[in-house]
Amino acid sequence: MNELASNTSIPDYGWHSGDAEQSHDYLQPVVLAAVRALAPVRSTPARVFDAGCGNGALLRKLQLSGYEVAGCDASDSGVAQARRLCGEPVRVERLSVYEDLSGTFGSDWDVVVSTEVIEHLYSPRDFIRQVHALLRPGGALVLSTPHHAYF
Repeated sequence: MNELASNTSIPDYGWHSGDAEQSHDYLQPVVLAAVRALAPVRSTPARVFDAGCGNGALLRKLQLSGYEVAGCDASDSGVAQARRLCGEPVRVERLSVYEDLSGTFGSDWDVVVSTEVIEHLYSPRDFIRQVHALLRPGGALVLSTPHHAYF
């Protein structure tokens, strides 16, 4: 874990369910299309990691789409909901996106997704370094951040 991660207190988001939020209505189809283009479903499932998975709603959608998935979130309530929603064998850990994710999850992920996370970070470059370490050579990051055009 880097110095920033060990010294930064992150409040719990307060997830109460694994239900998709309103933002999932427009994010999930676009993210799923991007993941399918980068890592088509095949006989051996592609591996997709969700960095900042929140309550696991997108993680579950990816799981049901045939991907091997795992994720992390800094929120205790988010991790609890994601674990409940996705079940075994999906691994969801309470980790900040600044922590040594590849040390916990390995470095052979086909795709990392991160939706509506980067705009909350104090050190987005550290986050990108962690994501890069998760990816296999040739892997890809699918990242979203809010934009005024959503309205």
